Amino acid sequence: MAAKLGDLDDYFSPGLTVTVKGKEYTIPLASAETGLWCRRMAVATGQLHEASTEEEMQAVADRMGAIQQLPGDMTLPEYTLGAVYTEMVADGVEDPYIEYCGMTAYIWIIAGEDAAARWYQSGGRPEATGPNRASRRAAARTGETSSGAATGTRSRASTSGTTSRQKSAKPRKPQKSAG
Repeated sequence: MAAKLGDLDDYFSPGLTVTVKGKEYTIPLASAETGLWCRRMAVATGQLHEASTEEEMQAVADRMGAIQQLPGDMTLPEYTLGAVYTEMVADGVEDPYIEYCGMTAYIWIIAGEDAAARWYQSGGRPEATGPNRASRRAAARTGETSSGAATGTRSRASTSGTTSRQKSAKPRKPQKSAG
């Protein structure tokens, strides 16, 4: 007898929730069409970055051109955010925030929730490690390092491998006194 699996709604959350200026927006799960488009673009973009010759780049560009364009000249945020895009616009959310949330949704679609969270929480620089800018600034004000330990007096800089500035061989003229 075949195993009976539960309802997928039990396993998938209703979407990805982002908070913008204190308001939560839940980005719905991507439609099959949106998910397919995003994955095709991600694969083509990766191939473009890996291309090493002009011919390889042209072949990838041709494949990208064959991928169906976004419907109705939509932007990436309009496409990936869906109705949340309209809600954000109605709420007066600034364009950079909407663009950022649109890219977060794109990453969520192609790479999952963990990758989207890394992107979102890193200020768009997932390669950056450690605390975000606000945390670093707060730590600097309180004299803490990223590990949370208080900083005492600064240690002296290493002088190994450094040399003193060379003096000019040209004799200097004596300076006149002001008096």
